[in-house]
Amino acid sequence: MSALIENLAALAPEEGYNATAIPGIGVYKVSKPFERVPLCYSQGVIIMAQGSKRIYFNEQVYDYNAEKYLVLTLPLPAECEAVVEPGKPLLSLTIDFDMGMLTEMVRTFDEHHQVRPSDETSETESLFVSQCTASLLDTVTRFSGCLRNPLARDLLAPGLLRELMFHILCGPQAGPMFALVSHNTSLARLERYLNICTTITKPV
Repeated sequence: MSALIENLAALAPEEGYNATAIPGIGVYKVSKPFERVPLCYSQGVIIMAQGSKRIYFNEQVYDYNAEKYLVLTLPLPAECEAVVEPGKPLLSLTIDFDMGMLTEMVRTFDEHHQVRPSDETSETESLFVSQCTASLLDTVTRFSGCLRNPLARDLLAPGLLRELMFHILCGPQAGPMFALVSHNTSLARLERYLNICTTITKPV
């Protein structure tokens, strides 16, 4: 974990969101704790290296930290608070979903009969927290290291990003991600509706 913390700290010189050279990939840094405030989350994955957060959404509480990552299958507003130790800023890697890549990977899972059976929860769940595995953390550490080196980033980061998403899709709670790219599920229909609304309201 120390290598991951070092990598993310190097990628996040500023407070708040630090964009990387790869669109949709960033590092979030907060040096002081904050109490419950409203925030808008993007559709994707958040992997914490240091510090912890608590999200309040739909009358439920979700905690994520260096041992648990957060997945949001839809962009959504929620309330959040952060726990930060003195001298140890909160550091997290944020990855927006590449829907084309996710759809392709789920199709391959389906070809190998590895798609998790759909149920009512997985078809409607817009966020979940799952346990980090050693394999996932190893991939995240190598991926974040690539982001610090332009040559490695261009040559290796795309493959490592797919590897990272593979480990998340293999997780026991990944059902909502499979439902997201299935055309007839509630999540997929809502995702398409949100995309239409975004297109309509987007400034010309």
